[in-house]
Amino acid sequence: KDREFGLPEDTCRVLGVDPYVFQEYWNRDKDHTTRASWSAVTLSGVMKPQDAQGYCQGGAQGSLLDLKGVTRAVCKGRCMADAKCLYASYSDADVAYAPPSGAHCMLFDRCEAKGAYMADLWWTY
Repeated sequence: KDREFGLPEDTCRVLGVDPYVFQEYWNRDKDHTTRASWSAVTLSGVMKPQDAQGYCQGGAQGSLLDLKGVTRAVCKGRCMADAKCLYASYSDADVAYAPPSGAHCMLFDRCEAKGAYMADLWWTY
């Protein structure tokens, strides 16, 4: 349809997660413009693990949120739900800080470096 209306095919269908406006063509008698927003968004390739193991070190302020006993999916979901969160560090074996399960999640707004302490237990997304 993009070509039919003279729209650039490579960029016309690229949308962010912001609310968006679109023109409806189902009723030719009236001009309908609809405002909508995304619901239950699933983005492929989002929150993949970074190349190196280890948890983020967010600088002087530390993490935005520290959660214990949550799954990796909950950890990543909490990060995606927080506009300030850009990185989620997760371990399912950090029994020293999150007993008894070892499930430990830290959310960050920046990742200046990766912690070397027990880095093999952590992945950052």
